[in-house]
Amino acid sequence: MRKKDNPLKSTGGLAILKGNLAPEGCVVKLAGHNILNFRGAARVFDSEEAAFAAIERAGSKPATLS
Repeated sequence: MRKKDNPLKSTGGLAILKGNLAPEGCVVKLAGHNILNFRGAARVFDSEEAAFAAIERAGSKPATLS
């Protein structure tokens, strides 16, 4: 257990995002990475199941983040 004066992240575990895919903004849980900015192509899916199906079809190619 961590004490409140020694957090894993100084900014907390959530971030508010805004952009062309979320013009009114959205909330994302920050877990497992330290990327603060991302610029690149996005794939949009109508459901979580469709997103997972696309991942399974693509195989285990690593993601490229900048």
